[in-house]
Amino acid sequence: LCIRYGAHIAIENGDDHFVIGGARPALEQIAAQAAQDGASTVRMLPVSIISHTSVLEPAALAFKERLRGVAAQAPAFPVLAGISGAAVDNWPAALDSLAAQVMQAIRWNTCIEAAVERGATVFLELGPGASLVRMLQESHPQLQARSLSDFRSIDGVSRWVERALS
Repeated sequence: LCIRYGAHIAIENGDDHFVIGGARPALEQIAAQAAQDGASTVRMLPVSIISHTSVLEPAALAFKERLRGVAAQAPAFPVLAGISGAAVDNWPAALDSLAAQVMQAIRWNTCIEAAVERGATVFLELGPGASLVRMLQESHPQLQARSLSDFRSIDGVSRWVERALS
């Protein structure tokens, strides 16, 4: 559908769950066709930037150049790249990964599997909402996962993290 209507997969949340980026007419055509083809849920998100797609390649390249001028250290611990789930443990790799994530699809499902393979058992979603936590709990109900939006204060978050990790 993306190829047919000129859109792009921006985020892969699972084998059958995607966020698609493109111009509104293309997205409307994809939504109609996906619903007709039996998609269980199709909805428009209030996003105005076609992030994580090749449309932003010029911005990604400019961002990378800007990052080259930053005096940064290697991450204190490996960080999983959103585009591949690969562990990033040095500044050059972090620079490449950060820039690539602007113009390549985020593979949430791959990142979760990589984190679980590395032994992660506790997850805290920092962005707005709790959709990633819900997806994680569907695929790995044995893991502890909460969203920042579940809490009324940073103290509440801190107490939960302490309990979850003890």
